[in-house]
Amino acid sequence: MTIKPRPLGTEEQLLFLHIRKTAGTSLIRLLDQHFIEDELCPVDWPYRQILEEISPEEIQRARFVRGHFNYDGVITMFTRPPRIVTMFRNPVERFVSEFEHIRRIVLNEVPRAWMPDFARNVVETREQELKRVYQEVAEQRMELADFIQATHLHQNIANAHVKTLNEQGDITKAKQRLDTLEFVGIAEEFRRSVELLCFLLGLPEPAQMGWYNRAPKRRKHGNRWVHSGEIQRQIAQIEALDLELYAYARERFERDYAAMQQMKSRKHFYVRFARSMWDSFAQGGKEGWWCDLRRVPIGVGWSTGTIHPKFGILRPLNEGRKAHWFVDSSTLTTAQIMIGLVVHGDPARIAWHAEVNGFPPPWRLEPAGRHAYVGILTLPKKEKENGTEKPSWDTISFGWTRRPSWKTWFKKRAKTLAQRLTYHPCCRATCQRLARRLAKWARQREPSVMCQWIAGLPHYCTSDRGGNGDDD
Repeated sequence: MTIKPRPLGTEEQLLFLHIRKTAGTSLIRLLDQHFIEDELCPVDWPYRQILEEISPEEIQRARFVRGHFNYDGVITMFTRPPRIVTMFRNPVERFVSEFEHIRRIVLNEVPRAWMPDFARNVVETREQELKRVYQEVAEQRMELADFIQATHLHQNIANAHVKTLNEQGDITKAKQRLDTLEFVGIAEEFRRSVELLCFLLGLPEPAQMGWYNRAPKRRKHGNRWVHSGEIQRQIAQIEALDLELYAYARERFERDYAAMQQMKSRKHFYVRFARSMWDSFAQGGKEGWWCDLRRVPIGVGWSTGTIHPKFGILRPLNEGRKAHWFVDSSTLTTAQIMIGLVVHGDPARIAWHAEVNGFPPPWRLEPAGRHAYVGILTLPKKEKENGTEKPSWDTISFGWTRRPSWKTWFKKRAKTLAQRLTYHPCCRATCQRLARRLAKWARQREPSVMCQWIAGLPHYCTSDRGGNGDDD
């Protein structure tokens, strides 16, 4: 099978089949940043719940549908074929990881402040087959060896890869459907998988990646669970179908990755592909470019976008995290980059951090209306090669932190106190109410920053794009 990289179109839909405990949450966090809230399907478990809670029209408007679906159930909801991606993981490791995940939920191995309600909601919202698994593991306080012997329980979580692609568990049909998917990643090769996915969808590779919903290391040795060889052999027998499909998927992944490396080595192809990717993110030409942040390079720093009635598309910038942007500086006739910002709170309490290729550039902040500001940074001069400037891609990193003050210190202590109060065994309800009030007070007038556009044109440094309205 030959890979065909193609930037994700604005009218195309992306479907992620999230198999439990396969690093899917980490991948979703990366991909969610590429969209705005109105483009995300609000329901992610299970597909029957989607049919009950949202209309078919809402499904068609969603550009990114992700969740614990199986292929047979979810594909019927699309009127046009989506681009389908998924992640696989070693079935033995995945089986153990899911069991440990169930134990952590039902045996209160998570913070007590939110455990009881969370556990009850999980059991109530899971599909009926999994509801009994959660209940019996809790009632009998099962260990892994006991769970393996309970066939009526482990059959509900075993062979999840095959059942996701074919509800009846037919390995032949599962392989056929796997061949039709746009991308199949491997959790053990997460970074390489993200690199391949970005290449296929025309997304710049993330400068940073985060890990979410991971198991605590106290029951693990490195990245592997510690269990006897006999237990692993028993799990391998249970996961026989998944092991066969996993080997098939792993072979395809290595083949696709090698094909990507070969394409990248052909310079004329990669330059043309990079140009089409750049054009899909920013509008403009030789005079410069402008982007409204509907699409951004995926990475830890960006958050899912929202639409504001006055300022347009806004993307929150998380405090202490850096958002990254990749600029094709060979198309620019100006050395200045403008960043439109919406700041709530006192800007004097914010310390800005901007970098170009890892070095701090000249930087200044100018007001452009109520709550609206424009950050202006200057790109470094390019090296010249044979009398002409050498084209290159610049990586712009941008972030912020709060300047230290006695108020900040006091509010942090209030938050810590609020969290500790929820663990107090006596007067739990009173403590929780007090904790909520303290947390609400601590959040008051905290500065927040949202990015609304990035431009490479001097005349965009005005209130026209930055927003000059009086609305909050």
